Amino acid sequence: VADTGRGMTQDELAHLFEPFVRFGDTSAAPGVGIGLDISHRFTLLMGGSIEVASEPDQGSTFTVRLPLSLPTAGLEHIPALPEGIPQPGGLAPLKVLYVEDNPDNRLLLTRLFERLPQHRLHLAATGAEGLEAARRLLPDLILLDLRLPDMDGYTVFSALAADPLTAAIPVAALSANALPPDRQRALDLGFQYFLTKPLGQSQFFACLTAQSARKISPIDSTSKN
Repeated sequence: VADTGRGMTQDELAHLFEPFVRFGDTSAAPGVGIGLDISHRFTLLMGGSIEVASEPDQGSTFTVRLPLSLPTAGLEHIPALPEGIPQPGGLAPLKVLYVEDNPDNRLLLTRLFERLPQHRLHLAATGAEGLEAARRLLPDLILLDLRLPDMDGYTVFSALAADPLTAAIPVAALSANALPPDRQRALDLGFQYFLTKPLGQSQFFACLTAQSARKISPIDSTSKN
């Protein structure tokens, strides 16, 4: 769904799916700001994702992706792995650190990891917690939200890159903004992957599979996705 309205800034995009949040002239249209929050939650419950690309004064484009086989209930019923994605037995075990302050997003990834028991998921809710956990755990992959309550993801990434203990750990940036310049900025800074939020199954499994393959047969780390 695309429009040619006022568009949104990056700061607004970071709060787009929060309940009771409205932007611009709120007196111009009825509503209380819960429509996108409800849409977001229902999409996650069905194992899908909502992607958004927006520029101020240019408009916004929303893309909803849903699996062909929908679950019959809530998050505890995650659909089968998408076709073309290796089954759990074909993946090298990974230790993954997920730095994310949104409890719904953490719950979704926890449910997904329940389908991949050979992998270990560790959670951190702030940038400071993420840095401490990364140095303590030395994970195979870090999934890093770019908007955290105490510092942004770029600051966390810079701290990881400056520490010899964590500098070589591949990091995937997670952002609600799907514009190509944002993706390119993250990859140019050294992020190994760029994933759009809400995190969908397909892109998550593709990232996990790629990192698992690198663990089995290391390749040039300058290759970005």
